[in-house]
Amino acid sequence: MKYLFVLSVFFYVGSLSAQIVNIENKRIDQSDNGFSGTVDFSLNFTRAEEDIFQIGTNAQLQYKYLKSKFLLLSDLDFVSVSKTNLLNNGFQHFRYNYNFKDKPLIWEAFSQVQYNQIQKIGLRALNGIGPRFKLLHHDSAKLALGILYMYEYESLVNPKVINRDHRLSNYFSIYWKLNKNVSFSHVIYYQPLIQSFDDFRVSSESQLSFNINKYLKFRTRFSYSYDSNPPPSVQRVFFTFENALGVVF
Repeated sequence: MKYLFVLSVFFYVGSLSAQIVNIENKRIDQSDNGFSGTVDFSLNFTRAEEDIFQIGTNAQLQYKYLKSKFLLLSDLDFVSVSKTNLLNNGFQHFRYNYNFKDKPLIWEAFSQVQYNQIQKIGLRALNGIGPRFKLLHHDSAKLALGILYMYEYESLVNPKVINRDHRLSNYFSIYWKLNKNVSFSHVIYYQPLIQSFDDFRVSSESQLSFNINKYLKFRTRFSYSYDSNPPPSVQRVFFTFENALGVVF
């Protein structure tokens, strides 16, 4: 099992969160049966006119057996300014994949729970199922398309609102390994209400990663999300820029 510890520097514009969780960059490329996983930890403290404290954790655990993969994810982000909480969000995600032999088709099923202080999400519980198509699958380049059905239970706060919706969860992902030290990935999600395509969410994330040496990695990532029908007083657009330095052992 390989562990990755990351020290991150974040630059935020608009806000500190996104509604759609990007699973593509959390999948573990694994050919052998058994367990694999990573652990990320970021900690930042700034003392100026106000004390700013940031902490983030990310854990990924995957088990592969023959044609099946089981992926468990957990993520937490917390930001406090002068002991006032500005950000408190996280999610837990479980996903099952069944890979059909000699076919570019994977069957996926997932469950997820999520909370997000800024976007007034007290609880969002998701369950989804559907096909993932491997349009291209090589060591240096990958293209994938997913078309999944998703049931969403959402409890919003201030004011208290309960939503029960049926959505599509569609995504398209690209991975390109430019050389042995540099790789690029991009994914875009589109999640419309099945009964009303005017109500939709879009999320996009691009990441460029560099291997500095055998033990050090650097990545830069840009994320963008849009909600056509957000809760009252919550903005429609969020985007984030992040730089991170990782140690692998």
